[in-house]
Amino acid sequence: MSQDKKEGEIHKLQAGDLVTGAPILDQPALNQRHNFAVQFLVGAARFAEESKQLEQSRSPNSLDRHREYIVAAIVMAHMSLEATINQYYLDAVDAVGSGAYHGIYEKAGPEVPQLMARVWPVLEKHKLPIIDKYQTALTLIGRQKLDSSREPYQSVWALIALRNALTHWKPEWESDQEVNKTLARKLRGKFPENPFATKSSTFFPTKCLSAGCAKWSVNSVYSFVDQFAKCLGAVFILEEHKNKFGYR
Repeated sequence: MSQDKKEGEIHKLQAGDLVTGAPILDQPALNQRHNFAVQFLVGAARFAEESKQLEQSRSPNSLDRHREYIVAAIVMAHMSLEATINQYYLDAVDAVGSGAYHGIYEKAGPEVPQLMARVWPVLEKHKLPIIDKYQTALTLIGRQKLDSSREPYQSVWALIALRNALTHWKPEWESDQEVNKTLARKLRGKFPENPFATKSSTFFPTKCLSAGCAKWSVNSVYSFVDQFAKCLGAVFILEEHKNKFGYR
């Protein structure tokens, strides 16, 4: 076969491969890892903004969407909270495995990821609650735990309770509103209430599920992780995306 013909066959093969999705060359697949911590919080911020716009429109036809956006923001903020601490631990595992202590642990020193990597299998086995994962990391390296009596711990603790009430929903009669009373104690005054609610509406879910609540959920996670990263001495992995969250 002539050289020109060979080259023609190669070009045909490459063009066909591109169309069908078959690999052009025999190359090893890239080993990738997907980190959703940022994306989950960006999603929560977008739903919060959408719910704010619906409140500003004051359209009674948007009540269902309004509640859906707010619940989505709360749940995604909670998802980001868990995805973030898992990323800190798994980055520690990777750092120890590769011996390359750069990235988020560059300033923290090797001892921090080494200790976190060592305890990660235990945390996974015992299914430790999210906040306990954060506190355990700080305890391991001899740092003071986040103060549970102050912000932003208090807001994140309340966010977790709110998310749990929504995802493990149990309908209550208005004459027997235990969940409503509990959440009202934890959440009232932390954000502007739902402008669509009436004076006689119960706090949870009606008054509570507002655009202000959705925005508070995003800000609470951002502030909590920020404080944690400072205590840990590691890079704050959400900071470079601050503008996407609309954090203030």
